[in-house]
Amino acid sequence: MASTVFIRIHKDDSLDMYLSDGQSIVLSKTDSSLDEIANACRGKKLVIFIPGSDVHLAMQDMPIRNRQKILQAIPYALEDDLIGDVDNFHFAIPARLTSEAIPVCAISRNRLDDILANLAEYRLHPQVITADSIALPCEIDQWNVVIEDIESSVQRSEFSAFSVDTDSLEGYLEMALEETDGLGPNELNVIDARKEGSEPLLVDMDSGSIEISRSSPPASLLELLVKNYQEGSGINLLQGDYAARKVANQSLKKWYPAAAMLAIIIGIQAITSVFSYFSVSSEAEQLSEQIKQVFKQSLPDVKRMENPRSQMQQRLSALKGSSQTGGASFLLIMEKFSKAMQSDRSIKLNGVNYRNGRVDIELAIKDLQALEKLKQSVNQSGLTVDIRSAAVQGKVVSARLRIQENS
Repeated sequence: MASTVFIRIHKDDSLDMYLSDGQSIVLSKTDSSLDEIANACRGKKLVIFIPGSDVHLAMQDMPIRNRQKILQAIPYALEDDLIGDVDNFHFAIPARLTSEAIPVCAISRNRLDDILANLAEYRLHPQVITADSIALPCEIDQWNVVIEDIESSVQRSEFSAFSVDTDSLEGYLEMALEETDGLGPNELNVIDARKEGSEPLLVDMDSGSIEISRSSPPASLLELLVKNYQEGSGINLLQGDYAARKVANQSLKKWYPAAAMLAIIIGIQAITSVFSYFSVSSEAEQLSEQIKQVFKQSLPDVKRMENPRSQMQQRLSALKGSSQTGGASFLLIMEKFSKAMQSDRSIKLNGVNYRNGRVDIELAIKDLQALEKLKQSVNQSGLTVDIRSAAVQGKVVSARLRIQENS
């Protein structure tokens, strides 16, 4: 890997960098020496490891084998597992697919855009971006548990992992083991990458017959990731709209200004020609084109346009009918939930999403006991509550609830 540079991005946006000559460097986001390192990376392949908490990992059964069709179907298959519109997420799958169970990695487009923009500030353009939580080899019947100062991760298989605050690791690990119903791992491979002198973790955990082996990375966790990195392994997020460009030939850079000027001139000529064309077009043709555009934007699933006004009126009537029922369900759920909230003034709502009779709520609450009390109160009001996730962040617990009426 002499021509490859590895960078690991942490939750606080600090960087670990492993250069092609074997030199390992720890840098802050604003470190001035990044400019010099960017020059050292020029012309080399760049691999980026991002925090596992930045992504959502899932396994999705897909009977189709066409890669393009799989990527088109995945957002709709996972929309109930994600908070927000699926259009705001980017989805990636492995380069090689070996079964109908497709590993999927989803990430917020805003987060991926931020990562790429921060790297571009220093002229760093990666060819691979992957989650660090699935970057280690995972043996059959073995889970990797990576402990760090702020955030830790548990890798259950090649493409299955979760990340939590280190303070909550033991509790979440015990719950994950209980969910296996006795079919869990035979061994926990615990890799403690915290600072020297840190208090031992997972010492008092009830692991049953599971063997626990402990080790520390030789220098940094990044070096361990680099040592085990295999070309084409894992899930590279840079695919589809984010597909990486090849490293540019530096000798061509001197022609960039001239090429940019030529592109501007051609663009001006093209705009002038288009404007002239439309200026001589008849008003009827313009109105017809506008109707087609509005129709396609409003009803993209209708392939045949016969009577635009009638077709759009029918669709609006159908939407009104469905929204009345859905709106009533949403208002009923929120009314009961708001009454349950009144007993705890520490609750802070961060997001609400309604779909198919279910309300997904993101909130912050003072502790796990208060969260359980809120769940019981909502259940008593005639609703069903499912705690989708809960993690201690600082002095509060961030949770995601799914609430629906009792069936």
